[in-house]
Amino acid sequence: MAAASAQEVAAMDAAIREVRAQYARGKVRVEANAGGFFASEEERSIRAAYLNMGVLLEKWASTYRTWAVLGRREDGSEYAVQRFLDFGRVDLADAVERIVGEAYDRSLFAAVKHAAAKTAETVTTPALWPAWMKWAAAGVGALVVVVAVAALVRR
Repeated sequence: MAAASAQEVAAMDAAIREVRAQYARGKVRVEANAGGFFASEEERSIRAAYLNMGVLLEKWASTYRTWAVLGRREDGSEYAVQRFLDFGRVDLADAVERIVGEAYDRSLFAAVKHAAAKTAETVTTPALWPAWMKWAAAGVGALVVVVAVAALVRR
């Protein structure tokens, strides 16, 4: 296979910029989710996987790019520009999106789970109720007693 043309090299460099930009945007979301208030071990492992994806992206941008420019790998096997572009724009880009989506989903799940646990704890423990809720419950209880007594008196 022949070496890459100047136009192909420009296309590869543009693809590298695109995928790096996508990765940088995703990294902000993954970092925000994994570094959040409800960060779990699972979210931290998703962050680690995302950072490993960054290592692969840089290898693609350097080693794989060199192979595509030369038209062959170090072992002499063929490596085409289109294969380089497909790997970056399809495989790497899809993996970045999947990990970002997973990080968002897990973060949302963790927040909902935490809120549900706190709600259950508050609802089942009247001592944790705010003062206004205690007064409201007492008022409702008193109203029920008054209605029950009134119903008995009318008989």
